[in-house]
Amino acid sequence: VVVAETEESAADELLATRRSRVKRFLGRQFGGRHLSDDDADAILASPQGASIDSMMRYTAAGTPDQVRGYLDEFATSCGADELMV
Repeated sequence: VVVAETEESAADELLATRRSRVKRFLGRQFGGRHLSDDDADAILASPQGASIDSMMRYTAAGTPDQVRGYLDEFATSCGADELMV
C-alpha cells in the first residue's frame, strides 16, 4: 500500500519502491555495485524486472480514497473479512 495526498506523489513513491526492490534483489548479481535509478528502470523493463514487479501484483497506490476503494474491492474479490497491510 502506498498512500499519498496526490496520485502523482503516490506514483512517485511506488516507483521508488519498485526501484528499491530491483536494487535489493539484483544488486548482488552486478558484483555488489550500487545500481542507479536508470539501471533499475532498465531492469524493470526486462523479463527479470517483470518477475520482480509481479511480486507487487496486489499493490494499492493513490490517494486515501483510491486506496480504500482498491482494498475494499480486493477484500470482496477474495472473500476476506480483514486485510493485514
